[in-house]
Amino acid sequence: KKLSSKIEDSQVNVIIEDAQGSIWIGTITGIFKETETGFVQITPNTSVAQASITCAAMDKNRLLWFGSDAGIFSYSNGELHHFTAANGLIDNSVNSILLDKEENIWVGTENGASRLRQGPFRYYNEQTGLVADDVFDVVEDQSKRLWFASSHGITILDNGQIQKIGPDEGLTDTFVNALLKGPDGTIYIGTSSNLCIWNGQRVI
Repeated sequence: KKLSSKIEDSQVNVIIEDAQGSIWIGTITGIFKETETGFVQITPNTSVAQASITCAAMDKNRLLWFGSDAGIFSYSNGELHHFTAANGLIDNSVNSILLDKEENIWVGTENGASRLRQGPFRYYNEQTGLVADDVFDVVEDQSKRLWFASSHGITILDNGQIQKIGPDEGLTDTFVNALLKGPDGTIYIGTSSNLCIWNGQRVI
């Protein structure tokens, strides 16, 4: 298949497959979708074409969500919707998107996290208990707790209760870039200098 010249000349940050098996590409110049003849840019003359895409996810309704340096975009049935700070998002610089088991959409940004579910965005940042405002990644564990990665360690949100993970819990590097829940529930923690594992009680 032929690649769009804009993909060939653009940095690719995200690759995701939709429910129909089509491949979507997030670049620093917007979103591209796989077609029978090649990859085409989605809505090239709109704000998404000027956005640098940073992350992507698909919800239970097969709706695609894209995070960017200009807020978040949702795409379904040919319709694109754009959400920014003007719509209630805590910050337009998006690092991660998580769709949790309760169908909440969690957006990690440079200025905190936002939660969206059939209503206005709800904010989470340092003032509400996170260890830092920057949220690089968000994951949900087997107990439906939310884990937020930041430059000052990890915050766990459990039904409104806050738990913090840092040096006292064995985290040797508090600059946490990435989190992953393994098939057995193990939480893998990627930092600026190493890989750690949460064994259920502390970091090893």
